Amino acid sequence: MKKWIAWSLAGVVGVPLVLGATAAILVNTLDQQALLNKTSVLMHNKYQRKLVFNGPVDLKWFPSIGADLSQVSLSEPRSEDAFLTADKVSVSLALWPLLHSEVVVDAIKAKGVSVKVIKNAEGTYNFNDFLNPVPVHGAEPETGSGRGKPLDFSVSALDLSDIDLRYHDVQQDLEASLTGFSLLTGRIQPGVPTHIALRGKVTSSKPQADLDVQLETALEFGLGNNVYASLDDLKLAVMGLLNGQKANVSVSANALKLGQTAAQGGRLAVQFSLDQPQGRVLGGNLALSELAGNLQEALAAQLVADVSLKNANRTAALELKSPVRAHLQNQTLELPGFAGSLKVTDPALPKVSTTVPVTGKLLVNNKAQLVNAQLSSSYEGTAFDVKAELTNFAKPFVDVALHADTLNVDALFHPSKAGNQAAGAGEGSASGSAKGSSASAKTASLDNTPIDLSPLQAISGNFSLKVGSVQYSGVHARNLNAQAVAKNGRLTVSPLSANLYEGSTKGTLVADSNTRQFAIKQVFSDVQVAPLLHDLLDKNMVSGKGDVNLDLTARGNTVGDLKRSLDGRVSVALNNGAIKGFNLAQSLRND
Repeated sequence: MKKWIAWSLAGVVGVPLVLGATAAILVNTLDQQALLNKTSVLMHNKYQRKLVFNGPVDLKWFPSIGADLSQVSLSEPRSEDAFLTADKVSVSLALWPLLHSEVVVDAIKAKGVSVKVIKNAEGTYNFNDFLNPVPVHGAEPETGSGRGKPLDFSVSALDLSDIDLRYHDVQQDLEASLTGFSLLTGRIQPGVPTHIALRGKVTSSKPQADLDVQLETALEFGLGNNVYASLDDLKLAVMGLLNGQKANVSVSANALKLGQTAAQGGRLAVQFSLDQPQGRVLGGNLALSELAGNLQEALAAQLVADVSLKNANRTAALELKSPVRAHLQNQTLELPGFAGSLKVTDPALPKVSTTVPVTGKLLVNNKAQLVNAQLSSSYEGTAFDVKAELTNFAKPFVDVALHADTLNVDALFHPSKAGNQAAGAGEGSASGSAKGSSASAKTASLDNTPIDLSPLQAISGNFSLKVGSVQYSGVHARNLNAQAVAKNGRLTVSPLSANLYEGSTKGTLVADSNTRQFAIKQVFSDVQVAPLLHDLLDKNMVSGKGDVNLDLTARGNTVGDLKRSLDGRVSVALNNGAIKGFNLAQSLRND
């Protein structure tokens, strides 16, 4: 018995001592520089890349096998340009588990690592040679028969800091980068939960982005026949500038599991806000629940969303509920049938707020670079259908068509004349000076209203509007047909035609954000002139039936600028009737 105890103690104590002595001999006798040179030669022969160790190298053999490297660089294939550089890299593997086909990494530490990824004009990446290396002369080809069972692995911790990844897509003329990134983790091993903390900066040229990113979560994953990822207590924050606009996004999730065979989870919540030009603020909340399906086929969930756009005194809020389907292999996202409402609030509206019910569906296909949407609504004598398609995500092009039997814009969004008249009556009961002061204040406020054409810079596409009966700004029309093209910051509506006031109209409207200019050429043929001018200008200056030709231009950033710069020609030809005497150009400027 004592012999067995002695032999056991000898094994426990003696074997490590023997291995330690062997390691010490290897470290002292091994020519480390020769080993590094051989590694560099192998890299050059197999990948045609130059691997250089400019700093000291410390090799370890026991109780872990590893190396501490510094000032390492790896070139592009057949080039002196750097693909990867690293100030410090430290990797060590536990020796004993290797004897049992297990890889246990004691730790991976890296600092000051920079990687440059390029997608060239042919669509290939500058790391493709690692995926398909050139065979080394004299080396036997690898076969699957000698690989044995997959290695189990474990990493005690990752400690990465000051990591830069730069990406250049020559095909899309896109540049993006991850700079100053740090990553800290606990043990990384299949089936073992670990804490992850990541932070850094993301920049991009398309879209223009300069964003700070912070992520914390508890991660568990599986490999082999049970590939999955579980996220718990997920907190993601993205803050910075997106196309020059202040952006803020936060994502949270609990008990979320995504796997090849099954997916399940609690609630995934997204909050976002985007401060746009001219004081507009876009914000909202998205929530996903009842997650089901799997990554191999499709994922399904329930979506609840509310999105709002606030611009001065007007707020538009959209609320939607819909099932969601996502096919990862096909790269598609679908809302097969959503329902909700659009609420517009503005003190200038006839009812202060208007709520319009909406239904529709949405399909996003990333592979085809396509977004398809359909929207329908019916409310207070207004019924319409909208179909929209967006293609080419890098340079978006939209195609939108709105068809409606009836469209009463005044009932939905336009200030009522009754309200204006009531205001006028109230002013009439006041003193002359008070009335004049109030009118001047209102005119000044209207003149200072901004005209923002900047969205035209981001829009390219075709737009179609066909309405059986429409009312806008008091003007009634039938068979409205407007076809528009947006390109290079310029919107051209041609034709702009309709039947109105017992006659017809046809013409062209242009809005140019490059010159801040509007232009209209419109012909009204055989119309009742008196009701047209009364509804349009609230003036009773002409009677009879005839033709009206408008050829006007205006330029500026505010309503006042447009009034002051208004120029062109207005002609009225009456078949029978009378002109009561007025300065039409002056009337247009004053209204």
